[in-house]
Amino acid sequence: MSSLNTMTAANIEDLVLMVSRITKADRKMIFPFDNATIIMTELFRMFDGLSGHLMSIGHATPDVALAADRADIKLEEIIPSSPFSGDIKTAIAQIENQEDIIYLANPNKITGANYSLSDLEKLAQLVPKGALIIDEYYYEYYGISGISLLNLFTNVIILRSFTAPFGVYSTDTGYVIANSSLIEKIKSSVPNSKISNTVRKMIYTAMVNEEAISLRLKEIHDESYRISTALHKMEVLCRMTVADFLLLKVASSKDAGNFLNGYKVAVDNLDGYPSMRNYLRYRIESYYSNEKLLKAFEKMPAHYYQTKKIDRRRVTFRHPPEQQIQQHNQDEMEKMLRFEVKERKNKQVITK
Repeated sequence: MSSLNTMTAANIEDLVLMVSRITKADRKMIFPFDNATIIMTELFRMFDGLSGHLMSIGHATPDVALAADRADIKLEEIIPSSPFSGDIKTAIAQIENQEDIIYLANPNKITGANYSLSDLEKLAQLVPKGALIIDEYYYEYYGISGISLLNLFTNVIILRSFTAPFGVYSTDTGYVIANSSLIEKIKSSVPNSKISNTVRKMIYTAMVNEEAISLRLKEIHDESYRISTALHKMEVLCRMTVADFLLLKVASSKDAGNFLNGYKVAVDNLDGYPSMRNYLRYRIESYYSNEKLLKAFEKMPAHYYQTKKIDRRRVTFRHPPEQQIQQHNQDEMEKMLRFEVKERKNKQVITK
């Protein structure tokens, strides 16, 4: 007998049908889950060949590393010269085995780097005996999906979140979209999802309310530009992304991060990721929460965040036209900052 707080098989099927309507995928190709790490662990085990490798294109988040460890498979990261831009040539050059498992968060959950649909197709062609796992956690923000590839390849798996569009991070629920035979294998090897009725109601409300999703995405975009503009005027270097976070380059991640935490502003220190030294990750919230970030930087000692060099590594937004506007805005802000720094130095020379 199932608990009153746990979804029944009928409720799970109801959730599957809702996803099917929204994604246009056959219901036999959909599997809801309550724990992404468990699903990834099982997928890694399913496709782990004798000679293949698990390759993460771009920085992998801790849950991916944990899943690889549980599956007893070594995780290798392919990091391009610019972590903020998808570099398909670098990825292709390092994938040599047809049995490799490729994991790609599109966009990347750490840096926002992203890949086009044609890039995804090239990757799927490289591993006909392996798998391409596309993590579309930020699909609603980015808009490019690999779902159409499911009609061409049997080795493509799509992962999505139920709640990320609404900024609900307290639950790890989501769903897999893949060919029906693979979904049957997942069903036979993964325990039934135990998504509570409370979470189910939240999921249903979130997915059917397109207007609310649109309003949230617009709010994230507007706040991203507002915060970035304000921070640049304070000489805090930041990068906008196609997701719901900003990347802040500071002189000392430890000092700046601790100072912000002291003002109850949550940030992630990215020093542990290759090529992300001196970067903080700030998830955009409501207007008033974002104001706490700006107020904290106004009070922060300048030597915690002021850096001598501007990070000129390339950033790419592939989703027109909104992300092209973001790219233009960011370019203009960086030009403004360089001009202000130059003017300040000129004034210092004249004063001396």
